[in-house]
Amino acid sequence: MNNQTDKIVNLSHLILNKIICCLDDNIDRFCFSLVCKRWYKDRDKYLILNLDNIFIRGVNNTDLKENNDSFRLPAYHNIFMKSIQSKTNCTLLIGKKLTYRSSYDFIFENARDIIAIPSYISTVAVFTQLSESDNQYLYQMMSESRSVTELIGYRSLKYKIPNTITKLSTTFNFNEPLVKGSLPNTLRHLFLDSDINNDFEVGVFPEGMTKIELIHNFQFELKPGVFPSSLKILILPNYRFTLKPGVLPNNLYKLRYSGEKTTLVEGVLPESLRILDIASAYWLEGPASVLPVNLEQLTLNDKYCTDLLPINIKTLPPKLKVLHFHKSYQLIGSIPTSVNDLHLAECQFEFNELFPPTLQYHFKQFKYSNSEILAIPPNLKIDRLVVEGSFAKPITSLPSGIESIYLGMSIQGVPFSGNFIPATVREIRLPYSGMMLPTLPNTIESLDLGENNLERSINMIPPSVKTLTFSESTKKVQPPEHFIKNFTNIIYQNYYGYGGYRVRKLTDQFSLVYLDSNEQLFVHIVNQKKIERLLHHLTHFKSKV
Repeated sequence: MNNQTDKIVNLSHLILNKIICCLDDNIDRFCFSLVCKRWYKDRDKYLILNLDNIFIRGVNNTDLKENNDSFRLPAYHNIFMKSIQSKTNCTLLIGKKLTYRSSYDFIFENARDIIAIPSYISTVAVFTQLSESDNQYLYQMMSESRSVTELIGYRSLKYKIPNTITKLSTTFNFNEPLVKGSLPNTLRHLFLDSDINNDFEVGVFPEGMTKIELIHNFQFELKPGVFPSSLKILILPNYRFTLKPGVLPNNLYKLRYSGEKTTLVEGVLPESLRILDIASAYWLEGPASVLPVNLEQLTLNDKYCTDLLPINIKTLPPKLKVLHFHKSYQLIGSIPTSVNDLHLAECQFEFNELFPPTLQYHFKQFKYSNSEILAIPPNLKIDRLVVEGSFAKPITSLPSGIESIYLGMSIQGVPFSGNFIPATVREIRLPYSGMMLPTLPNTIESLDLGENNLERSINMIPPSVKTLTFSESTKKVQPPEHFIKNFTNIIYQNYYGYGGYRVRKLTDQFSLVYLDSNEQLFVHIVNQKKIERLLHHLTHFKSKV
């Protein structure tokens, strides 16, 4: 690539910065800067880090260095410091350091230690019981700040909510009645995390609010007109009353409503609604649909019902794109061809009825739970197949023609039977078996071992694998030479799905190791010869690697 004439290499710093900001992962941003000599040389002029998962825990250079001493790229030190010092959405917590250290930028156990709230603080969280005088002191500090827009842990209406607050979350024991004027007109998002024992009068929620989450139990019915016309998202997971016409505003976009064993009449759901979560099969019992014709995403879940409820698919809106069943239903009729994301759970159905052979389907994701692998008919094109459940029999085959397969079931104690993975598969997540893995075809480029031990699996990895994901390794392993030569990415993911390390190959000699978790930022370049030790020590990887 000629740095003098190549148009891509010579993109302006402004354009390079815009490209960088489109990359969410910092490991991609680092690698981007290493594409060519010019981009590396000019890195200080366009490169900045994504700070969403980086907590700074300090304001001066000494604090930053001590709290982020695992950042081991001297050539990027200035970029790291510039990024940290430009963070304007920092979080401040009043609570126990040991309990909440991993989730906040600044933590004070005593509210009186806060002299003033700096302009780079946008969120204040109170997770401890404060005295009356300390509460008054804290709310005075917030009222003098222009930067705080989110308050977590609001306990009592006797403390005036600052006018800068746009997002408010109450404590679980908040039990005071909200009346008109309780909430500031600047509020956009309310998370009410307590039982609701008092009626809401019309006007209690100010016009301009866009999201309301009323999480716990209701002791009263919602009145028509109680919600502002500006509301876009309404979360009512434990509301057990029947919704009446006029309760939901005409501009509502998303509704999460338990509504189990309640009826729903036509006109209750506004035509603006596009996403409906935790809907009930009881709403679909009539001859005509009560769901908006333009609904795009629907999730049904009658979790408290033990009966096998029938669902007539004909009553579903014709433009659905996402359809998820979260319990077992008896499905009758055919799925609309507009659906591209389908979760069947343990539903009972006939393939020829649900997917008529005369119709063609294309699913970005097709998911089901079962005790065996289902045969997929030829009129279904599936980009990603997800299978869950508990298997008591060996897996003998997988559907062909699918490039991405996620096997999330457990088949512990059941051996794999033969070479069951078709050559069309490019990406696969293997089920947990506790046994030796099957022979993998030399077409797989991305392999997720799930909870299978790396020690038992390492020699089964074919040369085609570029990305390896694993979560457990009990002993030191010796990777095959072809893996060290061919891999591009190694991802270690812990049991809880976060806090994993990523290894990105840079050259045949070096790889970049990266972690940005709540606990620390770790960035380091290691020699390829140390990959063997790295695979074993990722769970407690430090500078010794």
